[in-house]
Amino acid sequence: MPSYDKMLERLLDKTDQHVAVLDADGRFVWLNRPAATFLGRPAEDLVGVEIIEVIHASDRERVRNAILSWIPDEAESRLALDVRLDRCDGQESYGRWSLVRNEAPGQQNGMFASYIQDITDSTVLTQRLARSESRMRSVLSGLLDGVVTIDVKGTIQSASKSMHRIFGWDPVELIGRNVNVLMPEPHHSNHDEYLAKYASTGETWILNTVRQFDVVRKDGSRFPCELSVSRVDVPDGGGAVFCGVLRDATDRILAARELEASERRFRAMFEQEHQLVLLVGPDQRIVECNPAVSRFLGLESQDSLRGSSLSDLAWWPDPSGATATLEDWFRRASKAHTVEADLELLDGFGTLRVADLSLKPVQFDENSPEYFLLEVRDITDVRRSQQRETNLLRTLAQLGESAAVLAHEIKNPITSIHVALRAVAHQLGQDEREALEDMASRLQALETTLHRTLSFTKPFDLNPGSFSVEAWIEDAVQQMLPEAELSGIRIDVDVEESLSLVRADRHFAVELVVNLIRNAIDAIQSTNTKGGRIQISGETGDAGTIRLHVDDDGPGIDPARRHDLFRPFVTGKPQGTGIGLAVCRKIAEEHDAEIEVGQPALGGARFTLTWPTVVRPSA
Repeated sequence: MPSYDKMLERLLDKTDQHVAVLDADGRFVWLNRPAATFLGRPAEDLVGVEIIEVIHASDRERVRNAILSWIPDEAESRLALDVRLDRCDGQESYGRWSLVRNEAPGQQNGMFASYIQDITDSTVLTQRLARSESRMRSVLSGLLDGVVTIDVKGTIQSASKSMHRIFGWDPVELIGRNVNVLMPEPHHSNHDEYLAKYASTGETWILNTVRQFDVVRKDGSRFPCELSVSRVDVPDGGGAVFCGVLRDATDRILAARELEASERRFRAMFEQEHQLVLLVGPDQRIVECNPAVSRFLGLESQDSLRGSSLSDLAWWPDPSGATATLEDWFRRASKAHTVEADLELLDGFGTLRVADLSLKPVQFDENSPEYFLLEVRDITDVRRSQQRETNLLRTLAQLGESAAVLAHEIKNPITSIHVALRAVAHQLGQDEREALEDMASRLQALETTLHRTLSFTKPFDLNPGSFSVEAWIEDAVQQMLPEAELSGIRIDVDVEESLSLVRADRHFAVELVVNLIRNAIDAIQSTNTKGGRIQISGETGDAGTIRLHVDDDGPGIDPARRHDLFRPFVTGKPQGTGIGLAVCRKIAEEHDAEIEVGQPALGGARFTLTWPTVVRPSA
């Protein structure tokens, strides 16, 4: 009869239990066949092997410390450890290893019974679930949009980290609350009813769609939000979970409104533009055009023109040549060039119109142009006006030449008559002499007018040179000083010493200032008072210029006369010719200078000259 030990071994080899016996040093003394199979080695190879050697290196330190702590603790007869095994075949296995002290009577002390439970499947599943949950939490932490999950009762099960940024709620604060905490009225009060109705009827209008709602932050403020909700059915009877993704739509709505407003502004400018504007694709087909195009072509609306080819438009006088012309324009414009051309086009009435055209590429990056902007401006009236102006200027030039010839022909006889009258006057009596003196004075005035007219009409033959402003003003003052002193008028000069040299024809420049001083003397004398004051000042101007001012304390200038003050033969003086200021402006223009009426410093009139200097400042 076999011994009971052998019988027990055979019985244990036939069970599904993994059993082993360890000595006091933790070495295998015996183990059944299922245990050896689970450990991945033959039983005879494991006898004498320390238990630590069949445990994976990642768990050895933990197991060793646990066993060393358990052995002296007589109060604990059992030690259970979940460990990863180190199998020879490399297969990943996990076991729940239980050690029990050998307390049976008659048995050698220090022996341990060992039971190993295979927990590989459950451990691997748990690890996978843990990794899955970790990944889910990582995803939730990194989401920009807010994400919450709720159960069928509306209780929040989880919330993404972004809920704090969007709603002001910490995710931990939201878990366990009703999701209606994020909703304003009436949805706040009615949400539970929505869920109950869905649970009973299965009908809903919110699942698997994106809708926009107002939602509520933790501080009570509201903002627009895009919400999408989906249902997730948990396996093994876990019920349904609803996942909601909430996106703050504030920036998008503001951007959409701004884009819409910008589109309206652009459309208003585009629609109201008087010139013809067309947006054309690379295939030369019209993408968009403004109403000016349809008006030019005599159409009721520009809608019919969209999609049409430019070469098919009815405005080409020569349709057969339009295709080649357009090909050339678009080829040049495709190279980032602006094409400009003047041409004749037919309007809706078949009338030839002169047009100014420009074709520009529209590029959003360095690639080929996506569109071309064609602008057409009807310049027919402008050209006609220019032609009329040219004809007028030609006529005026001819009149000026004729007037100069006529004035020259009249001047000599008048001068002779004037001299003769003066000679005869000395031989007559007092009354006859006064009459002749009056006639002589009138002839002298007419002679002066003719002289000034000749000066105004004939072209200037300039002989420019460089000289100082001080010398310029001194020459003019010296010429007019006797006439001013005769009337008791003081002329003061206040010119900055640092003024740059000017370049001009000195004779004409002096004549200009002399005319201004003479006008000032005449204006002061018209007040019928003895004395007066004229002040000439100068300072540095802008952009390489100097400014000269001629002021007087006379009666000033009638505002009604300011607009035609420099026109020839227009004057407010009883004995004036209206030529002096016209000559002044002509002299200034010949020198690229300007003359204008300024704000008076002495209460009368001020004329300001802006004159270029010799050396202009560098750009």
